[in-house]
Amino acid sequence: MVITESDEDAAQTRLKDYLYGTPVRAAPPPTFASPELSQDAAIVRYVHTQLARAGWQGDAFRLVSQDDPTWTRERWERAATALAQAQAAWQHANAVNRLGGLIGVEDDTLDLFGTSMASEDSMV
Repeated sequence: MVITESDEDAAQTRLKDYLYGTPVRAAPPPTFASPELSQDAAIVRYVHTQLARAGWQGDAFRLVSQDDPTWTRERWERAATALAQAQAAWQHANAVNRLGGLIGVEDDTLDLFGTSMASEDSMV
């Protein structure tokens, strides 16, 4: 029977797994679908952005409803709520992405035996 280099590598891997446990890799962060803004929510975002750039403070609804009477307070509030929900989802996705990046850094700090340096710190 001939023992090849790949046999030795496989045996070494199995031995390390037996002695030190199988290294645990963090699951990749979930991907979030970017929420689609309705046309009304996009208009609310645009109006707020432009008014903020101009330094104007006040009720943006009044400006929009004066220009376009189809904008009711109910329509404005519904669009503003949809925009706020989308912004919260975007912030959550950004936080998860930042956290996923930090977890990825920890995975790169594996020592020669396949154990995380962070797990050794927790033993102290």
